Amino acid sequence: MPDLEALNAVAAASIEAVNGVAKASVEAVNGVSVVSGQTATRWVAAFDGSGSNWYISYAAHSDRTSWTGTTVQSTTPHAYWLAYGKDGSGNAIWAAACDSNSMHVAHDANNDVTDGSTWTKVDFDNNKVRRIAWGNDVWIAIGHRNNGNELYRSTDGASWAEIDLSGLANINTTTIFSLASDGAGNWMFGQGNRIYASVNDGSAWAQMDSYEAGSGGTVCDIGFTNNTWVVLDAGTPGQINTVGAAAFATEMGGGTDATWGAQECEDGDGDTINTGTSGGTRTTMACGNGVAVIAHPTNTMAFDVNGTTIGVRASGKVAVGNNDARDSGRVAGNIQNIATDGNGVWLLCTDGVDGTSGDGGDIAQSTDNGATWTRIVEDYTFNGEREIRAIRANVYLPV
Repeated sequence: MPDLEALNAVAAASIEAVNGVAKASVEAVNGVSVVSGQTATRWVAAFDGSGSNWYISYAAHSDRTSWTGTTVQSTTPHAYWLAYGKDGSGNAIWAAACDSNSMHVAHDANNDVTDGSTWTKVDFDNNKVRRIAWGNDVWIAIGHRNNGNELYRSTDGASWAEIDLSGLANINTTTIFSLASDGAGNWMFGQGNRIYASVNDGSAWAQMDSYEAGSGGTVCDIGFTNNTWVVLDAGTPGQINTVGAAAFATEMGGGTDATWGAQECEDGDGDTINTGTSGGTRTTMACGNGVAVIAHPTNTMAFDVNGTTIGVRASGKVAVGNNDARDSGRVAGNIQNIATDGNGVWLLCTDGVDGTSGDGGDIAQSTDNGATWTRIVEDYTFNGEREIRAIRANVYLPV
């Protein structure tokens, strides 16, 4: 199939959305495939704090086995999430969600993570942030709610305003672990067994009544790809729920409740993955090109997603890690995060072998949508024994 070069005289690389659907989630227009227009050039990883410092590491997309560390803050947080977006002038920047009492969001002043510049820290009234994301020129950060914090919104990544969520149905103080944008002004976050959504760039939110969580009753992660919202639920086993963008828009516009698809994290051989937001079942997810890959502490599973249609890919449950010891190329420690460049490369990171002096984290790579993984970085350390908490390519989500 040929690739789309232009639409209504607009070059493909400059198209942001088609009929309100983000370009990254449009597969074809009149039978002509749409290319994403994004090519990753760099990967960044973020770590837990070391001594009196916090640092990141970076690698060229062309050589993902070679990473360089640099200290970017004198605060010592755990990094929960990394995001790539734009500042108020449209320039690319990086940002992280963190848990230090004085640093809940950190952002770089420019797109050059190799220059060793200090990242600017933002404090949200001593409330830890679990997720940060960018879409359609808006940043959203959210996480712990034990001190009554709400949701934070920014149009430049530097100045943030609190959005009052107190009027939302059933909202409470439970920590929020999931957040995603469709790149066209629509957002979702999950709290407990509920989904809340915005259709105006995060300025106002409402509960999505049609959503029904899996048996675990907790939303672990959310993504968007192939014009489909993808929700990962906690459970034994876990469950993937999906809804098409059109059905989402209809419900949020006051129309008919959306129909969701559901698929347990179980492959054709009866192998399952138990999912959760913490501990031995902590699970995160990345989405790209119509595929969602979940990363459990030691296993992954990949799904094809298309509206309400979900299918476990033939690879099924794949053993990637083994908790404490490395063997046969598998990674050590617990998998902390997973990401994709949207063009077939997936990376996941781990916290290394617990309790081993000088031990660092590992990074594994898949180029076949999670069917197989290869450990490409072992025992990575910078500035002492450290755990790799988050990883991301420099592409704008969704892909």
